[in-house]
Amino acid sequence: MTKRIPVSFIFLLLFRLPILSSPSTAEELNPLRDARHLGVVPFGDGKMGILGQPDSGPDGGPVQLSELDLESRAWGDSRIVIQNLPPLESLEILSPKGSDEIWMLTVEPGGEGIHLLNLRQSGNRGQSWSSPQTLSEKNQPYSIAWTMLRSTGGAYIGLVDKDDAFEIIEYDDTDSNEKADASQNRASSPILIARDEGAVDMYFTRADQPRRYRRVRLASEGGIHMEWLNLPSAVTGESPERTADITSLADGRMVAVGNDNVLRTGELTIRFSYDGGKTWPDRRILDDHTPRAESRLFVDKESRYHIFHLRGDVLRHTIVGDDWALEPTRLHTQPRLANVVPPLDWEDQ
Repeated sequence: MTKRIPVSFIFLLLFRLPILSSPSTAEELNPLRDARHLGVVPFGDGKMGILGQPDSGPDGGPVQLSELDLESRAWGDSRIVIQNLPPLESLEILSPKGSDEIWMLTVEPGGEGIHLLNLRQSGNRGQSWSSPQTLSEKNQPYSIAWTMLRSTGGAYIGLVDKDDAFEIIEYDDTDSNEKADASQNRASSPILIARDEGAVDMYFTRADQPRRYRRVRLASEGGIHMEWLNLPSAVTGESPERTADITSLADGRMVAVGNDNVLRTGELTIRFSYDGGKTWPDRRILDDHTPRAESRLFVDKESRYHIFHLRGDVLRHTIVGDDWALEPTRLHTQPRLANVVPPLDWEDQ
């Protein structure tokens, strides 16, 4: 007489046995999985250079550069470019247009609480780096809020300290020296950094007037302009704490991406404006459950939108094509997102 195995026992085996699979995602193969801070610089052949400092403890560690293919999301060459840096407070990357140089800006802790803003330059995709140049010394910690290349060479560097004071440093690469501080003011942290062609707009709120914003415009050819204005809720949402990124297209449109809290659901959205940013009628939700998103946006020569954004503490790279099909990939876990600069040889969009 043949004994029958109870069906309940079969189900028990199925649910108790582990399902084995091999790692295949970019996140699982990420050589910078535990890096502190992150710099992102697009190369001109469809690859992205990702720079970070592995979290190796209180003494810091090396800075590592890895290449990521934007199409296949596969990681390529990975190498250590700088040995034994102290734990970085902040890190940003710039790439001068028409050059193969990479500029790495780091805020490093110094003696007695002094923090230094250092610049290192490299050619040939970070194969070799120059000795650091000290651009500025401050008496309290701060982070790099944004960077913008000057049309006459060098760069503007926007800093924000722990007390929400912001400062703009003008760096001239011809004499490798810091010039005068371009501006200094105190407000709540910037909620929106708009990088237009040749200008940077910083928007600040006032505690007593949460719907009113101060715009500070810094042009690449020089000059700072401040004004008060009311931004449309389509851009700012109901919460001043979210961050966004804006870029201009060749046809005059403006594109904004950010965490839109108008409906208090935390959607990551992309919007379009046809009148210089006064109104934003076109809106698409990219993700409907994003409690916090720090986003960086750029457009490639095929008019695809590349969005690097944080969802919680997870960095994701999302490509938005003509059919609005999303291709998200979880790349890295880290607390903040560094600058995304224009590709070296992609056409201006």
